[in-house]
Amino acid sequence: EDVVSHIDEIHRTLRREMRTVLFLSVTARNAEWYNSPLKDWETVVERWPKVTCDITESSKCFALDRFAGSIFHILLVAEFGVIQVGNLLGVSGDKPGWGCVQRLEQILDKPYKSRAPLEQEHSALLENIVPMIIAIKDSSRHKIMHVDNKLAWLDADFSPQIASEVISSTRGFMRRLAKELPVVPPWKP
Repeated sequence: EDVVSHIDEIHRTLRREMRTVLFLSVTARNAEWYNSPLKDWETVVERWPKVTCDITESSKCFALDRFAGSIFHILLVAEFGVIQVGNLLGVSGDKPGWGCVQRLEQILDKPYKSRAPLEQEHSALLENIVPMIIAIKDSSRHKIMHVDNKLAWLDADFSPQIASEVISSTRGFMRRLAKELPVVPPWKP
């Protein structure tokens, strides 16, 4: 009877204590996203340490099945890359970011001989990365609207597959920029 009483008390104590602590369980794969959020991003964070926070938050959100948050943070990283390209070519405009994608496309739409010398010098890079930029931007086009260079969420129902694809595309884009984009001073309007 004494043992049963102690077991009951232990049981009540465990139940009481468990109400005070939130326990989240993640799969082993998601634990890797959480514990090593910068895995495969080394060249990017080495070149641009300021994107480390958003890459980390994107990975941790993904690990915790917070896919809208994951996409939000990774799109900030992609936008940072777009700004770097815009700065290189002097097309960032007064609102740098996704707004300069159209200006980058306009450069590519011009015949090579009609491009400015700087645009000609970086034509090969542009031809390779502008489609990547457009793919990233369009990957969430039904979920996000860009108004005045700000993200407006239309639908917060994001799947792990969409989030994974946006992250993967952004990682490829940013790694390519980290290796191939010349260092340029920040653009000043």
